[in-house]
Amino acid sequence: MFKPVKRTWVPKPGKKKKRPIDVPTQSNRIVQEAIRGILEAIYEPVFAEFGEKTKNLSNNYGFRPNKSCWSAIEKLKLHARGCNIVLEGDIVSAYNNVNHEILLKILSRRIRDKKFLKLIKDMLKSGIMDQGRFKHSLNGTPQGEIVSPLLFNIYMFEFDNYVYEQCIVPVLKENKEQNKKPEVRSREYNQISYKTSKALKKYVEARDHYRTNGGDVNREKMKEARKTYKEYRRKRLSTTYNDISRLTKKVVYTCYADDWVLAITCSKKKAEETKEKLKKYLKEHLKMELDDDKTSITFVSEGYKFLGFEIRMDVTKPKITKVLCKSKGKYIQTYQRTTSRLQTIKPDNDRILKRLRLLGICNQKNFPIGKPQWTSYNEFQIVQKYAQIMRGIFNYYKPCERLFRLYRISYILQYSCAKTIAIRKNISLAQVFKLYGLNLTVYETIDNTKNSIRSRQQFYDLSTLKKMELSKPFKNKTTEISDPFRIHEYWRTKFKVFNECCICGSMDNVQLHHINSIASMKKKKDNAAAIRSQLNRLQIPVCYSCHKDITHGKYSDPKKPIQFYNEFLAKL
Repeated sequence: MFKPVKRTWVPKPGKKKKRPIDVPTQSNRIVQEAIRGILEAIYEPVFAEFGEKTKNLSNNYGFRPNKSCWSAIEKLKLHARGCNIVLEGDIVSAYNNVNHEILLKILSRRIRDKKFLKLIKDMLKSGIMDQGRFKHSLNGTPQGEIVSPLLFNIYMFEFDNYVYEQCIVPVLKENKEQNKKPEVRSREYNQISYKTSKALKKYVEARDHYRTNGGDVNREKMKEARKTYKEYRRKRLSTTYNDISRLTKKVVYTCYADDWVLAITCSKKKAEETKEKLKKYLKEHLKMELDDDKTSITFVSEGYKFLGFEIRMDVTKPKITKVLCKSKGKYIQTYQRTTSRLQTIKPDNDRILKRLRLLGICNQKNFPIGKPQWTSYNEFQIVQKYAQIMRGIFNYYKPCERLFRLYRISYILQYSCAKTIAIRKNISLAQVFKLYGLNLTVYETIDNTKNSIRSRQQFYDLSTLKKMELSKPFKNKTTEISDPFRIHEYWRTKFKVFNECCICGSMDNVQLHHINSIASMKKKKDNAAAIRSQLNRLQIPVCYSCHKDITHGKYSDPKKPIQFYNEFLAKL
């Protein structure tokens, strides 16, 4: 029997609203992991087959094996080059509005085991404990559960199919028909081309008349005709040459969880009709609603944001370049248009700054501030935590073309780290950089009975990380990077999760023995320093009998507990 999940409200980055996170019990997690494994074995081949069928023009990349945010971005970069309009979609409270009846009906098409379906139904109907009050879970797959992302992907697979059949297939059929028809010049280009040739003819006549007869009046007429000709020529160079209705259209749909993007070649009116069609399908068939504030129609030239990246076409108009052309046996300089459309992937700085503000690393004006919560750590640990965040951000956005946007982020992290150390040591910012240098290089010594180990830690800014990356051998395959803002705790805290005695290997009644007692530690001048000393005490996992032997002095002379501590570190 499933127990109710415990609901916790966490703040959204940069917003006043909070997001519900539902935490299941340990027994529920074990059962859900088994359910997830079965469902993934059934539906992952279906998702993969659909991706091959659509040639990845319609695919879901959220929470799937060997898929990531970069997989979705790379598909957009590959297939959206010829698109001019993007539909950015967002569903209102997507996970909380999943209809249980529709979901079970979708599952029953491929799963015939009624007991397994009833198990999933009981899990969905288990209820929610919100601030001590029980609530019935009538709709939704709770965020925070192991199986929820996969159930949501199965639920939204209906929408993926609809987008492919109604938005992508018609465009592909139209392209086949267009290939049989020759490309023609657009009406606007024909009109401006006719006016340009007519103006050129008048300018040549005025120039020949001035060369023959001379005079100030004829000279002014020639200048006016030349000016008119140049204006028409400039307009012709910036006018689309081909008829857009005859060009090959592009379309691609990419989805990640409840965020999706549909890039297409069409007019804005056609895009609005497509949006209403998708909105109607979601409401009637899946009982969901599009968020009108977040669902927008954007021109590719203006840029759009997706999954923490900003995608933009660098060319908004046809480029006009000077080239050499051969005419009558001579090379003359003339103008030529190029329609190259370079699509660039850039880091979304606004999203990164929101996360930094949420962590308390910068203020609302994006100015670096110290983090008093981390002053309980020593200088080595403080620099280590900031370095982890910077390396994580760099590794996540490393494949982007415009990494210079991260210089601002690097500056904020570097100076926030220095200010945190300044708060801890009660010194100025200038004194921090004088002590540890611009890169905040800190050393820590671990004393052993035989020798001492000296560890070095420093903050690597963006310039240093780029140089280090260039020195590494080239790897063609992009590795999957986890959340760059996830901070890995200091490795000594891992001792608390071990349940094996480091002396005899017993797993019964394992305790933690503190090697350096509080009484033997030097007295500190302030209470904060004393608390930090207690937090950083050396400790080893031992069973009850070994702990008793250590207390009675068995290991004090021949083999001190510090040696067990060093041996335990060597095994990690």
